[in-house]
Amino acid sequence: MPGPLALLCLLLALLLPVPAPAAPAPDDKAPPVVAYPDLLVNLATYIGKTVTLQGTFHFMETNKPSFDLHMGEQTVSVSIVNLPPEAQTAIRRLRDFSEKPITVTGTVRQGPFQGTPVLLLAATVQIPGVATHFVITPSEGVVTYPQIQRHFENFLNAEVTLKGRFDFRDPDGQMFSLWRGIGEIEVDFSKLPDADRLHLLAEPDFSNHPLTVKGFVFPLPGRKGSYFLQAQSLEIPPPPTPGAVDPAKKGLTSYSDLLADPTRYLNHTVRMRGSYDLASDNPFTFQMRQEGDTIEVLYSQIDPQLRDQIAAFPDFSGITFFVNGTVHAYPDAPNRFFLVADKIEIVSE
Repeated sequence: MPGPLALLCLLLALLLPVPAPAAPAPDDKAPPVVAYPDLLVNLATYIGKTVTLQGTFHFMETNKPSFDLHMGEQTVSVSIVNLPPEAQTAIRRLRDFSEKPITVTGTVRQGPFQGTPVLLLAATVQIPGVATHFVITPSEGVVTYPQIQRHFENFLNAEVTLKGRFDFRDPDGQMFSLWRGIGEIEVDFSKLPDADRLHLLAEPDFSNHPLTVKGFVFPLPGRKGSYFLQAQSLEIPPPPTPGAVDPAKKGLTSYSDLLADPTRYLNHTVRMRGSYDLASDNPFTFQMRQEGDTIEVLYSQIDPQLRDQIAAFPDFSGITFFVNGTVHAYPDAPNRFFLVADKIEIVSE
């Protein structure tokens, strides 16, 4: 039997109010936002620590994966080597001396120069109005080869659907090249049904006939960073009806029109509708999707404000627009075309 002291303690426990649960402690794991004077004065303390810096984009370093971040009158060097590819692309597209607001979180290091004593190894970046993180999803269930190359981890060993045009067969008769825009992928058609294989074996090289191929993505042996499609099914669109015009496309030119009658369109102005696929390697150029085709668009001659807006578009965003421009053929590929834009109208973002 419990003694008098134990009984007294039990009675007090029953009579006294139970304290409310303590409020959760504030999240102190978020990196602190640090001003430049604090960062400079306490640099030794911040070395190796994760902080957030707010400033403006000044310019990209020449031949270096880093940019200068203006914080008032001072400058911090920011390395982008650890950023995701889409974030690196977004930063490289910013115009030098644009002073675009930017927020960077990363690890503090000793600066590379006496005049730039602070280096930030960026882990995340936020640019108002610019997507730096996004999900790569096939457009209408169809992917392009650049998507596969850029984000192969999403597509490797997975079944995908690609649209393009027949280029040529390999000598062994088991593979052919499917081209779209400036990119092409090799397709192994050895496992297709006999009727489809016979059709592809009879297809003339460089016919440019449109094809839709579904299959699995695998690495191309001996070629790092290249992939091929093991075809599982083939769809051959019927030829267009002569004279038939889709009312929704009246006044618009398609890539098929260019291939069907190049002399009519070369060096002439056309109006095309498409969606943004990705930026090209050359400045102020991008790849525009148009149904099963892709055409390169050079837009250096349009309004500078709109030009900067387009330069900030994230790859594979699918933003749609109308483009008015002049049709040109590549010197080394006279049956493939690009557009020099003089006007672009954004339809949706």
